[in-house]
Amino acid sequence: MVKPFTSLGIGDSSKESMNWYFTGNVNNWNFSQMQASGTTFIATVATTDIFEPGTYEFKITPQATFSTATPYMMPYYFNNSYGAYYLSNGSFSIATPSNTIVIKFNALNSKVDFEATNITSVYLRSSFSSWYVNRSEYKFGYDPLNNVYTLTTNVPVSTGGPQNYKVVYNNCWYGGSNIPVDSGTATFYFDPSIATDPNKAVGIGDTSKASVTWYYRGDMNN
Repeated sequence: MVKPFTSLGIGDSSKESMNWYFTGNVNNWNFSQMQASGTTFIATVATTDIFEPGTYEFKITPQATFSTATPYMMPYYFNNSYGAYYLSNGSFSIATPSNTIVIKFNALNSKVDFEATNITSVYLRSSFSSWYVNRSEYKFGYDPLNNVYTLTTNVPVSTGGPQNYKVVYNNCWYGGSNIPVDSGTATFYFDPSIATDPNKAVGIGDTSKASVTWYYRGDMNN
């Protein structure tokens, strides 16, 4: 037993014949029927966007509705025990951006597992990599502290003008026209939360530009 007042480690075969549903804020509190695999019930919740790192709430229910009618008052499962639907929700956390979450509920020991699948991929595609796609040495890592993707690598000196690059995010090119970068060790950044237009450089940057002197010119200063 992990702590008092928990159902972990406890179960019974009557629950194997029930229909179970997962509902939570990852699926907008809709009811996803869980598919039986032996004594484990499985639901998969996917998005075309991204589940950001953080904490999410849920319940696992024996009916596809929040109902107070007598035939539907079977206890809900959350917070490692069974309780009434109106009590506080259970919660789980994910550490990296994900597109798919798999929920596994074991009816015989009351254990719930959450598996977040990170299928998000971010690569640097550049003149100094011959514009090859998805080279492992140019794959970004995720920085959970700042919620951005980063890559530190050496940019070789070019004899034919500045080196240039784009960012490939989930097989889509971002950066608009090629983005110049100075030679030397540089850290590249990609923020998908603001990189909403592949034809623009918004959400993309690199540390080589931090040492450049920048100027503003416009009709406000003639």
